[in-house]
Amino acid sequence: MDDQLLGLIGGEIYNNPGGGVNYLCLPHNPKYDKYKDGRQNVGYIYGTEYDVSGLNPFKKNPHDHEAPCAVCFVKSRGSVLMMPARNDCPSGWTEEYHGYLMTGYYNHRKGYEFVCVDEDAEYVRGS
Repeated sequence: MDDQLLGLIGGEIYNNPGGGVNYLCLPHNPKYDKYKDGRQNVGYIYGTEYDVSGLNPFKKNPHDHEAPCAVCFVKSRGSVLMMPARNDCPSGWTEEYHGYLMTGYYNHRKGYEFVCVDEDAEYVRGS
């Protein structure tokens, strides 16, 4: 996939108790209305990297590399359902991809959402 079309996954850092819990797909070239360079006393956004040192279920080894993302829309698909603890779809549904359920480390001060990461997970080379 063309790196210019990808973004990077970002979110709050693991040891801050405040801020958002969801992951964001951040473009390489953001467009702002009003902004101020530097840190403000608001929610911070940090990059997200894979930590699969104990068990790497993926086809590649993304450990300690940043996680890319893409947000796409398909007109012909009306609903999406992520089914934890299943590796198949209900009758009449079409599998878009399958992979592994991931989230932040259980002992971090920060809560995170659960996401399904494709078994052929990509990572940012050189990160």
